[in-house]
Amino acid sequence: MSVSVYNKISRGNYCFAVANVILLLFVLPVLCLSNDGDFAKRHNVVPSPAGAQRFVTIQPGQSGILFTNRLAGLEFYKNMVAHNGAGVAVGDVNGDNMADVYLCNIQGANALYLNQGDFHFKSEPQAAPLQDKMSTGAAIADVDNDGDNDLLVNGIQSGTRLFLNDSRGHFELNENSGLDSSGTTSSLALADIDGDGDLDLYVAHYIDRMYLADPTTRFDYSRKGDQWGVTRINGESALKPRWKDRFTVSNSGRVRELPEADRIYLNNGDGTFRDVSTESMFVVEREVRSLASLREWGLAVTFRDVNNDLLPDIYVCNDFPNPDRFWINQGNSQFKLASHLNIRHTSRSSMGVDFTDLNADGVPDFMLMDMLDPGRARRLVQLDKEVDRSSRLLDWTYVPRFNRNVLMVSQGWQQWFDTAYYSGVEASAWSWNVRFLDADLDGDDDIIVTNGFSFDTMDMDGSLQLKEARKVESRDARSLYETRRLQPLYNSPNKLFRNDGGLMFQESGEEFGFAHDGITYGLGVADFDNDGDLDFITNNLNEAPSLYCNTAQEPRILVRLVGGVGSKVYLHHAGGKTVREKVSGGGYLSDDNGDMVFAANTLGPQGVLEVEWRDGSKSTRIERPKLNSIYRVEKQEAVKRVAKHEVSLVKPMFERLVDAISFRHFPRLEKDFDENPFLLRRLSATAPPMLCRDFDGNGWMDVGFQLARNRGVQVFLNQNGRRFKSVASEYNDSGDLMPNAGWISGLMINDGQPTFDGVLNRVIPELKTDQQVRLLLRADINGDSSVDVVMFTQSSLSQHPASSRAIVLLQRAGVFQRSSVWEKSFGELGQVASAVCLDMDGDHDADLLVSREVGSIALFENRGDRFVDVSRSSGLSRFVGLWQGLVVGDFDNDGRIDFAAGNLGRNSSLEPYRKELVHLSRSGEMRLSLFALKREGVLLPIDDMDLFARVVDRSKLPQRYRDFSDTDLTAVLDSFGSIQQRKINCFETSVFLNRGNIFERLELPSVAQWSPTSSINVADFDVDGREDLFLSQNWYSIRPDLGRLDSSAGVILLGQGDGTFKPVTPARSGLAVLGESRNAVVTDFDRDGRSDIMATQTLGQAQLYLGQSRNRGIRINFIDNGIQAKYIGCSVRLIYPNGTGSPRRWFHSGDGVLAQCVLEQVLGFEEWPVSIQCEWSNGTKQTIPVGPEKYDYMLP
Repeated sequence: MSVSVYNKISRGNYCFAVANVILLLFVLPVLCLSNDGDFAKRHNVVPSPAGAQRFVTIQPGQSGILFTNRLAGLEFYKNMVAHNGAGVAVGDVNGDNMADVYLCNIQGANALYLNQGDFHFKSEPQAAPLQDKMSTGAAIADVDNDGDNDLLVNGIQSGTRLFLNDSRGHFELNENSGLDSSGTTSSLALADIDGDGDLDLYVAHYIDRMYLADPTTRFDYSRKGDQWGVTRINGESALKPRWKDRFTVSNSGRVRELPEADRIYLNNGDGTFRDVSTESMFVVEREVRSLASLREWGLAVTFRDVNNDLLPDIYVCNDFPNPDRFWINQGNSQFKLASHLNIRHTSRSSMGVDFTDLNADGVPDFMLMDMLDPGRARRLVQLDKEVDRSSRLLDWTYVPRFNRNVLMVSQGWQQWFDTAYYSGVEASAWSWNVRFLDADLDGDDDIIVTNGFSFDTMDMDGSLQLKEARKVESRDARSLYETRRLQPLYNSPNKLFRNDGGLMFQESGEEFGFAHDGITYGLGVADFDNDGDLDFITNNLNEAPSLYCNTAQEPRILVRLVGGVGSKVYLHHAGGKTVREKVSGGGYLSDDNGDMVFAANTLGPQGVLEVEWRDGSKSTRIERPKLNSIYRVEKQEAVKRVAKHEVSLVKPMFERLVDAISFRHFPRLEKDFDENPFLLRRLSATAPPMLCRDFDGNGWMDVGFQLARNRGVQVFLNQNGRRFKSVASEYNDSGDLMPNAGWISGLMINDGQPTFDGVLNRVIPELKTDQQVRLLLRADINGDSSVDVVMFTQSSLSQHPASSRAIVLLQRAGVFQRSSVWEKSFGELGQVASAVCLDMDGDHDADLLVSREVGSIALFENRGDRFVDVSRSSGLSRFVGLWQGLVVGDFDNDGRIDFAAGNLGRNSSLEPYRKELVHLSRSGEMRLSLFALKREGVLLPIDDMDLFARVVDRSKLPQRYRDFSDTDLTAVLDSFGSIQQRKINCFETSVFLNRGNIFERLELPSVAQWSPTSSINVADFDVDGREDLFLSQNWYSIRPDLGRLDSSAGVILLGQGDGTFKPVTPARSGLAVLGESRNAVVTDFDRDGRSDIMATQTLGQAQLYLGQSRNRGIRINFIDNGIQAKYIGCSVRLIYPNGTGSPRRWFHSGDGVLAQCVLEQVLGFEEWPVSIQCEWSNGTKQTIPVGPEKYDYMLP
């Protein structure tokens, strides 16, 4: 195997401290070459001396990089395309194994600096082409396969230029490269698309000049039939070549400017390319299109293998008018557009993208950069941006875009969920470049981001001033351009987010020494001093570049591949494995050297480096690699590539039956945000009332729904577990019980026809309430062996945030009467979201557990003639959150009732304010409900001034948006009178373990916090004798400016038997409940002894998932003797031969959100049981023997 060694040995390495310009010198030992095999050479390295900070800035006078990327004069105000910036490319251009630097310039000459070692660079003015172009992006790569790196340079109206290297770092323009030389190009990326061994090219195109952003542009229109069109631009005919097909006009008269289409080129292998942009290669919704047909605002592009098939996939970042494009390589010269099944949303104006495997599941995760400021005050000013309509966000097949960063975490296959808010990286200001790298060499990849822009175009104060200034008709063109000065400068520090583990990051730029405050575009990463860690250089606007020396002391291993773009390097270590992929180009306007650095702190004695080559050649392995080394690895010979396709070797836990049930939930939507602009989500987007019973008496569990838009009931009859037949009927309900599921428990289907003779509405008295009855529970409240009724109302949109009310109906001899004594014992309930009626304290009477939308969970103990609130003494009142659905279970198998409760989670727009968040509310005639920040006794807004202007007199608000951010809301809201303040201190969906007289709260795993949890179901899905959970998640009905909370496909949490749970990825579970799922039922629909799931979706089809666990459980049901008091609240468990047993499972009333507990359960077991123990709600016990291999039991 061919071996190359360094032909230039660095004699020293200099890092210069910023503050005192102190020279830190150390001598790098002579290269120690070690034959670790016949395939690689090792270079010993010594870390740089520790600096005052981890990254020390090398001053231009010391480095010799005397360069400034300039943009000035009238062009500064006139050319907004130029403000997209200029980048930097790093790579070895003269074969000395040192990373050199190529810097692009907007107004001036580009520059090439050759690395002399020790952070000294030498300018090569004759070797830096394109002196007279407005250059944007660049990449250094070997495009002609001659062993040296060539140069590709993009520019405004100069296309992509290829300069071939003479092997000494001198470049000559290839006039016949086949690349477009006149378009406006931004970023570029290279990979071997067609598997022929050379690098193909994708170039993102933008537009030469943004005439819609030019205040001097004038349009003339005409109309032909129903179609409007632009006829003249600045007096010139729209038919002229420069204007042809550039503008379109909507029916509303809005002009849209069309950019250039991106280009894709296949390498001919000789320094020339073939443009295949017009060929049909890209599949969009089953239509095969050419890239040229997609005229979109391309900013960045990268190639990555996202599905481990050794084929380069493409991610394209597009500016605000167009969605991003995520193309999955199909291996047949076609790329398929990723859909809503793969990604749920993206950034609105994606400018940079990078990939790495953060969660170590073998699939790369990725991050997109946008323009959200990390500071609350500036966010309240940056309002000049687009927001989707709320109705569109409810469509679960729609992929929206939001004005913030997005961190997409893979779910074990080609599906990614955004965790940016949870991870603390949703905002980094006006951000361009992003890189994942292990800055502190602790084994977890950190994030570095470049920032800044010359004009804060989102600043509402500046935008309003600009509009007023441009109304002055006497202004000439120059003064019109210069009005842009009214938009404030948006200097912002670069960011470094340190990875604290568990997908949590902490901004640490100042601490690490990467916080340059200015305007930074390009970012190039390389080991400039050959000490085995990554240094970097940034290209700033109108000031010198910033060069950073990494002074890390931790052990490291750096791998450099000779060629091998698209290959992956794995470091197998004691903690698992870390993977890096070699890429070419792919940064925003920038290119890195391809150095791959691994933290070696957990290497262990059996560590292995493995190179998986892009072309399918035999992997290269280096056994027991040595610490503090640079390995240079060259593939011996190419073999015909055999495509490796992603396969699933594990049978998923559930089988999805598409179209098994035709139910779609259509809530009666109202104009919620017109009524209350501060609502977190639409109140009218309610969950579907849902009940699972054997309605037709054939032994198979059916499902019934109350329809929200009419007075109908829709029952789906089970057809052998895999298909459901619809039976619909309208019911004239005078009791106003329709908006819940409990009232239809007496519904029967006889000969295919519904009969309502046994429903609760027939026997209860007429209810007089101005609120809707939403929760209905049944239990023996007063201990007379009759089944009573407890109901909770919920306020309507016009009453919100009014407190819920309790209605208690006691039954005696079949007659129901209201009990004011029991009702008044609840006191002030708050906004009840869910309730469970069950004996929580073991005294054989029915207690009530209640969750509240903005409040704590309440426990009401039954004292025989009233309920008593014991929330404080039981430890529940301490946790104030946005609590949702409840479920009970014995999660630690101690025989006591534990419970789990859904909550908002830790991945919403409220997360940044979590430690100081309060909720302000007032009900009555002057209603109010909003969140605010309480800091040192002052109430500060987190919502923008325009929302407040809709509920208070405008005179109470300042004139400028910037002043409003510091306004005390106490004065703004004084017209509302007394306002209740409640501090929110708990966002986590949690489990509460019963420790006797008090409950201990445990947060559920992190994946449970990525999206709001509306309801929870308990079952033993893997039939191991421990209770598991299913979480119904996602809120699509959230306020549009807050974004959509959609980072879940439905979560399975496997119980560990001690009250803790482990998550199952969607790839393993097989679940794809991607819509807004507010509730579900779990039972054995196909009667195979495994728990199945039926999940609902707002505006989407209900989904059926059949359990596929290896083992089957024991199925328990009741003999149908009508509703009996002893059934409701009873528990069952399996008893093992040694006297121990499985966790208890309770049959109770109230479960999840507007769903009812299923009176059929499947119990798992650790070993074959000898009996079933049933404890009835009155305390009596019954034992049923379990026979060999008998799985189905009916309880009398």
